[in-house]
Amino acid sequence: MTNTINQYCLYVSYDGLLDPLGSSQILPYLEGISDAGYKLIVLSFEKTDREKKSIDELSKKLKLKDIKWIYLPFKRQFFGYFRRILKSCFILNKALENKNIVLFHTRGILTAVIYFICRLKCPLIYDIRAFAGEYIDCKRVRSNSIFAYALILFEKFLIQLASGIVVLDKSGLLFLKQKFRRFKGEIKVIPTCTDIKKFPISEKRFESREKEFYKFVFLGGARFPYRPDLALIFISKLLENNIDCKIDFINERDQDYIRKLCSELNLPVKNCDIFSLPQKEVPSYLVNYHSGLIFNTSGDWRKMSSPTKLGEYLAAGLHIVSLSGIEVINRLSKKEPNSFDILDEINFEKNLSENKLKKILGKIKDPFVSINSRKIAENYFDISIANKQYQNLYKKLLKK
Repeated sequence: MTNTINQYCLYVSYDGLLDPLGSSQILPYLEGISDAGYKLIVLSFEKTDREKKSIDELSKKLKLKDIKWIYLPFKRQFFGYFRRILKSCFILNKALENKNIVLFHTRGILTAVIYFICRLKCPLIYDIRAFAGEYIDCKRVRSNSIFAYALILFEKFLIQLASGIVVLDKSGLLFLKQKFRRFKGEIKVIPTCTDIKKFPISEKRFESREKEFYKFVFLGGARFPYRPDLALIFISKLLENNIDCKIDFINERDQDYIRKLCSELNLPVKNCDIFSLPQKEVPSYLVNYHSGLIFNTSGDWRKMSSPTKLGEYLAAGLHIVSLSGIEVINRLSKKEPNSFDILDEINFEKNLSENKLKKILGKIKDPFVSINSRKIAENYFDISIANKQYQNLYKKLLKK
């Protein structure tokens, strides 16, 4: 695509670019879109405790890509959401003077209201990183509340209005086709991908496997709908069966909560580490584990999600233990059973029999698991796949 000087695509994210999610699931896509020749203005909301050095470094990085970045502070306050959105609209209206916005890309439902307040008339991409119903599944809003009703109604309006829609899994595509049969816009399935080239192959994993010592990792958020409590029960069950193992939680903001869970379950300190890492260091750490845990509670809407850690674990060559209910994981586990083990959340502890645990460890010991997991990542979760999809979507919408 060839832009005229003042033509821009506006990309708005409620997640911060400096968040772990921003580093893994926003910046790589923005760079891919920019590399295809699209001029971007990006608005994000950054946590107030981010260091100025980090902001400056990212600003320089984005400038090299000719991406204009506008960021606003994110802090919890009374009517915080409404304040942030109104302030962002005020700042954007000034920033967009003399600029022709030819495309508005909203990452999630919360920032879509900016499209209307700023009276933008360009095509809309509704990038559904989570369906509105997930707020109910995650217990952030009550299913019978006015806010839940308004949120779902607004999403229906957005879907009908959008020129392009992105969903994380083909189960989301099927849902849209069933519920919105009259939708004539573009729909792309773009899962949470990762740059596979950043994940080295580590021999340490094979060395520890021979010693019958197993290293598990729980990456990312630890508040509901994530279930670190079940992860700790899983490790406790292994220890009860005289399996020498350890779990690491790589987590930025819920460390005290995880420590409290460890204390409540009396898990020995030597069998659990809790720490944070810069996103750029995650690949080199992940390759040294045997298995990654995806303990996410599912639901009517969350079943259509695609956990970020899924692609990262596979790219690192890990075996995966997951709770049931996430469609993409259920499908992959049937197609590639050697790299996955699925556990039921209901009666979780009772279902962890000695035979079940031995079956899981048997797969982890298989030296071909790493090769198989990496192949799955290459086929389904490589960042190049996502970037081609986004570039294709932009191209189709801006040709119209």
